[in-house]
Amino acid sequence: MNTSPRSAAYYMTGEFTLDMPSVIEAVEFKLRMASYTRRDLTRAGFGDSSAISKFLAGKRPLSLQQAKVLYRLGMPATILLQKPPESDDGS
Repeated sequence: MNTSPRSAAYYMTGEFTLDMPSVIEAVEFKLRMASYTRRDLTRAGFGDSSAISKFLAGKRPLSLQQAKVLYRLGMPATILLQKPPESDDGS
């Protein structure tokens, strides 16, 4: 059986792991898949366009209110509640 990393057999054996996407990656994916715009997030109560931009740029963490909005839009809680990545700038 061919079990090189790109073969179908490799994936069928279950000998690989998938990393959980970051919250930002998951939100961007959800926006694309559901054809949502940033304006749709604003209308849903996520925040103004500045808050959305700062969050998607990684400059602002996800607030509880924003997480609730994303959960109502179908985002899994396991993604929304994950620990944010460590910052390299010492903060």
